[in-house]
Amino acid sequence: MNNFFTSYLFFKMSITGLTITDYSEKSFVVRGKDGPYKSALEQLGGKYNSRLREGINSGWIFMSQIR
Repeated sequence: MNNFFTSYLFFKMSITGLTITDYSEKSFVVRGKDGPYKSALEQLGGKYNSRLREGINSGWIFMSQIR
């Protein structure tokens, strides 16, 4: 996936109420009302996790290298 498309998609997520937060040195998490975006998040390589650490209830985990 090219960097322009990835950057555009993450910008679009930020204006739709989804938040992008660093999760660890190697990953970040996307959280929020993800209903309309589930298939896009899966296509980008995200893995849904309902049990995240540090008070983050659930979200989509991504490897930092695609950011």
